[in-house]
Amino acid sequence: MDINPVNLFISNVKNFIVDWVPVDLTEIILFTISITMIIIVVMLFHGTAISRKFKKESRCYREREETVSGGKVFTVSAFTNEGIPVYDVVYDFDARESNFVQKCPEGSAVNKVDVPIYDFTTGNTIVAEKLLQCDKFYSLKTKPMYFKGDPELVRYMMYQNPDFFIRHQ
Repeated sequence: MDINPVNLFISNVKNFIVDWVPVDLTEIILFTISITMIIIVVMLFHGTAISRKFKKESRCYREREETVSGGKVFTVSAFTNEGIPVYDVVYDFDARESNFVQKCPEGSAVNKVDVPIYDFTTGNTIVAEKLLQCDKFYSLKTKPMYFKGDPELVRYMMYQNPDFFIRHQ
């Protein structure tokens, strides 16, 4: 009988491994299930850690949590670049109305500002020119305005994209 050296080497390696590591099929299946469970648990802990970090550090998430009051009333506030509040626009989805509220300190200086306001009856954006009686002239048409409120509503005030209102009706 002619013995091939390659086949002899392979059979010797197989015998060595099988003699050295006695494993049957059920042990392999249990080991695979155990490793899979450990990986799943580690991934769950990792996902939870990421979620907690996101909730703690995300400005958008914090703004969203602060502005959602349980009802369907949303407020967006406008500020000058010095941080002085200028006005608020309050959207009440239950009553389907919006209200403009002056927030700048009252005085004799007249400030003009263009405010995009969503009209619930027509479903369009109306850019209304509002006159504010403030304590000084703020150059509201030439200097940038900053908004605070629900992130989607801030986006509406900046770009007049009505998706926020379509989703919440």
